[in-house]
Amino acid sequence: MRIVIVLLATAFLMPPLHADDVDLRFFENRVRPLLVEKCLDCHGPDPGRREGGLDLSTRESLLSGGGRGPAAVPGNSSESVLFQLLDGHGGELGMPP
Repeated sequence: MRIVIVLLATAFLMPPLHADDVDLRFFENRVRPLLVEKCLDCHGPDPGRREGGLDLSTRESLLSGGGRGPAAVPGNSSESVLFQLLDGHGGELGMPP
């Protein structure tokens, strides 16, 4: 499970212009569907539906974060709230669903 989380975090944080075909396919086939299915209803581009001020629809908005600060810190998963939540440390937030 931990390796999947690391791969997910790594693939999501890679700049699109520098991702090779394998990483891009991984993101498009595994990460983006997860974000669309589990996250973007409450943390998407629509400010009227966005919870916690967090928009996960773009890399830039993910890095700027929401009410708890940046959702991800490139190169530092221990400081990345998104990684911590996916790793099972989001108890009080109930995330991910």
